[in-house]
Amino acid sequence: MTRTRALQGETTTDTIYILQRETELAEELNDLLVKEEKKTKDYLTIIKQVERQTGTKVLDDDGGVLPDVLKRAKDVALVDTCDTE
Repeated sequence: MTRTRALQGETTTDTIYILQRETELAEELNDLLVKEEKKTKDYLTIIKQVERQTGTKVLDDDGGVLPDVLKRAKDVALVDTCDTE
């Protein structure tokens, strides 16, 4: 049964089930997002430490990777991938 049919008065039980399932899925998604945000913060901490130690700027003021740094990293990644195959 689709959400629309259930919510249009099909049955109260179906509507409750669908809303409960949607809530469960939303909570699971939120948990995943929280985990990914923590990983991102950890990566930023490491990158900032590397910047300080090497004196090399990697991130812009908003925390994004500088375009030239990203391009160089992708170019190297492509070469490494081809060499290992």
